[in-house]
Amino acid sequence: MRVFILSILCVLGLQEVSSQCDRERDSLALIAIDSANVDPFLGITPGFNYSWDYNQPLDTWPLGICLNDEGCVSGLALDGEGSCNPGASMEPTGFYTLDSIPDAIGDLKELEFLSLAGPTVSGTTFPEGINSKIGTLKRLKTLEIKNTGLTQIPEWIVNLDSLEWLQLTGNQFQGPIPDYFCKFCDITVLFDGNPGISNADFTTFCAANQ
Repeated sequence: MRVFILSILCVLGLQEVSSQCDRERDSLALIAIDSANVDPFLGITPGFNYSWDYNQPLDTWPLGICLNDEGCVSGLALDGEGSCNPGASMEPTGFYTLDSIPDAIGDLKELEFLSLAGPTVSGTTFPEGINSKIGTLKRLKTLEIKNTGLTQIPEWIVNLDSLEWLQLTGNQFQGPIPDYFCKFCDITVLFDGNPGISNADFTTFCAANQ
């Protein structure tokens, strides 16, 4: 039965979903994310050198937030880089980084790009792991999890049916590669900088599972 289910995953691959744009919902989700990462004593966000101004329209909020043609959030670069382009430089620029991801991340239904990183390039583990609500983002095409210090690949990644780019670089992930990763063998998957998994390992994995 397990082999049959894995075969179905590999055959079905990735799928498209319809628009669910709601600017008010997105604004509230961003506020929840911001609030969850503000230092209660200093009133600032770790690794973040300015604040989102809730009194201004969403369109005027700073770099690190990308909007689609309908005005909903299509990209979040919460990685210290501020770019919604896959594979951006690993060097931090002082834009928004975070160490906690609230459930509200799952309310960004139009999100297609999400980049997460530890607060520094050297890497910091997310204290509570990475919220599984990200696995409900059915439109997500690009997911980057970089320099977090995490040792286990999040299982919820298997639920992301629209992925085209998956970057898992600079973490502490160990093998073996989960069987369900066969569904990602036709997209770009990067494992650079993990002690137990490499890009070469993933190429070998795909050759054995397709």
